[in-house]
Amino acid sequence: MIQTLIDVLTAPRDAFARLRDQPRAWLPMLLLLASVLIGQLIFLNLVDREFLIADIIETAGNEVSAEDKERMRAFRDRGGGSFAAIGVVMGVLGTLVLQSLHAAYFFLVARFAGAALAYKGWFAFVWWASVPKVLSAVAGVVAVIMAPAGKISIYETRPLSFVSLFGLRLENTNLMRLLNSFDLMSLWTLVLMMIGAQLWLQRSWWLSGAIVLAPYGLVYGVWSVAVR
Repeated sequence: MIQTLIDVLTAPRDAFARLRDQPRAWLPMLLLLASVLIGQLIFLNLVDREFLIADIIETAGNEVSAEDKERMRAFRDRGGGSFAAIGVVMGVLGTLVLQSLHAAYFFLVARFAGAALAYKGWFAFVWWASVPKVLSAVAGVVAVIMAPAGKISIYETRPLSFVSLFGLRLENTNLMRLLNSFDLMSLWTLVLMMIGAQLWLQRSWWLSGAIVLAPYGLVYGVWSVAVR
């Protein structure tokens, strides 16, 4: 498992060739879920909540109603402990559900393409391909720890996002959130999925890339239209 962890980052074709015959997901799944959990706990305990919510309200501008802003202030004044705890749990469960659905997508596409690959294999596939996201979570933890007195912008909590890397500042905060949701590690994950899908499905690079990018294109396409 440790060798596969190394290979998926340095020699992905070797890693995915091995995983096709022995699909085991527990190591990357534990790493990613633990990074999400630990990252959120550190975030909640170290970030200056008053500063963060004030920053969110300020950057929201006129795109958030006065009533919503007032609810944010009330949440800040109450401390938001119970809501924060629910957020931590939902973050972990949400990751698990999304990864399971992503595996189901690949499983159905493989069946349609005539590839006899079990759901278990694709479940392992999406977790191993998501290993770079662990590095993204670690980078976020470092950013929070390094923030002076816990004063950090919501965008600065994702230092590897394109918003942070290129210093983007757009008036449309919904578009900013969309761009902030994608980072270098997400791009790395897509590349790993393309490599693995091409190897497992034995299709062209163009078709493998289209299969991998299709759900992302759908989600981000709908989101981009919705935030206009």
